[in-house]
Amino acid sequence: MTKPSGEFIARAVLALVVYVVLAALMPNFHSAVGIAALLDGSVMTGLVAVGVGCLEFTLDKGQEKDWFGDPMIRAFAILAAATLIFFTWWEWHHPDPIVDLKLLKNRNFGTAVFLQLILGMVLFGSTVLIPQYLQGLLGYTAERAGMVLSPAGFVMMLMMFVMRVVMGGCRHLSAPLPA
Repeated sequence: MTKPSGEFIARAVLALVVYVVLAALMPNFHSAVGIAALLDGSVMTGLVAVGVGCLEFTLDKGQEKDWFGDPMIRAFAILAAATLIFFTWWEWHHPDPIVDLKLLKNRNFGTAVFLQLILGMVLFGSTVLIPQYLQGLLGYTAERAGMVLSPAGFVMMLMMFVMRVVMGGCRHLSAPLPA
C-alpha cells in the first residue's frame, strides 16, 4: 500500500486548520446538545472536508495508481462516496440544514446551478487540460503552450476594462459608507 504524498498531507493539515477556524467562528458552537445538534455544523463541515479531500485524492492519484486496481484508491473512493452521500441525505432531511439542497427544486435556481457547473467544467478544461494536451500529445514545451494560451488571457484583461464601462464605472464604490 502506498503512502499519501506530502501535497495531500499539506492539504489535509490546511483543511484541519480551516475546520478549526470555522468551528471557532460558528455561533452557538459549544451550546449544541444531543446527537442531532452534534451532527450539525462542525461535524458536517468536517464530513464535507473529508469527502471532498478523498475525492480529490482519488481523482488526482487514480491514473498513476491504475484507478481501482490499487486498494488505497478504492478505499478513498468508497470513503468519498459514503461521506458525500451521507452529507446529502442528512442535509436533505434536516429541518434547518447548513446547505439547503431543497432550493434545487426551484427550476430557475437549479438551472443556474447546473449552468455554473458546466461553466466550471469549461474553465477547468481551458486552464488545465488544454496545456496538458498541448504538452503531452502535441509535444509543445511549457513555454510554447503558454504562448498559445496567452491571447485568451489578454482578451480577459481587456474585457475587464470593457465591463467597467458597460456597468457604468465604479460610482457605487465612491459613495460614503453608511454609519
